[in-house]
Amino acid sequence: MRYLVNQQNIATVVDQVSLLQRNFISCRPFLVARKDVKFAFKLARNAVDSQIAKFGECSNARNKKETCDICLEDISVRQMFSVNNYSHRYCCSCMRQHVEFKLLDGVMPRCPHDGCRTMLNQDNCAQFMTPKLNDMMSKRIKEDSVPVTEKVCCPNPKCSNLMSKNDIPKYVYKESTKEHLCGKCLKCNEHFCFKCKVPWHNGMTCEAYQAQIVSEDDARLKKLADTKLWRQCKKCNHMIELIWGCYHITCRGSYNAYAYV
Repeated sequence: MRYLVNQQNIATVVDQVSLLQRNFISCRPFLVARKDVKFAFKLARNAVDSQIAKFGECSNARNKKETCDICLEDISVRQMFSVNNYSHRYCCSCMRQHVEFKLLDGVMPRCPHDGCRTMLNQDNCAQFMTPKLNDMMSKRIKEDSVPVTEKVCCPNPKCSNLMSKNDIPKYVYKESTKEHLCGKCLKCNEHFCFKCKVPWHNGMTCEAYQAQIVSEDDARLKKLADTKLWRQCKKCNHMIELIWGCYHITCRGSYNAYAYV
């Protein structure tokens, strides 16, 4: 009879342990001797107390705020960004604007702290980077990787793709007795003239194209001068606009005077 009672007590304890295990993410039951029950209970109590304290600290941390040195606003610490774990901390919104401004200015961004030379990149800025900023930074990194003397931009206004001279497919075209180097954009596949840096002028030499451009520019300038009532100096050929005063003008180049007519 006593054996059956013990078996029932053990079964009851096992059921209770199984019910308690459901309240924990991870739990492993251990059998301890009767003399160690108080010690085991103390360890369990300490473990529960430490979890409660840890939860309280996390809750306080979520509610804690910090002042951003750029916008001077009190921001939640979860929205603060630390540059390479240094003491230079700013809110994600200000950092996002800082990075975008620098990229639009054509330079790779650094830490905004005065005197800090830490470079900002896609890895250490992942906390606040947007897809747009990632794309802008990738293009800036690509541009910086190409030496200045090797940079070539597609003259197609709808493309403007940056390329390296060494990567561009090149073709040689003959016009009369001269050879002209033609390139092909890697993005839009449009052909362009390497020398003139314009879309390919088929059937025209570079010299003829340049002369045509000059004559077209002169015609546009003359039309603008007629509209604005500008005059051309007879001595130095510079354009002159009369804003106020008399009609007598002295050329700065020759110091000769004449009438503005």
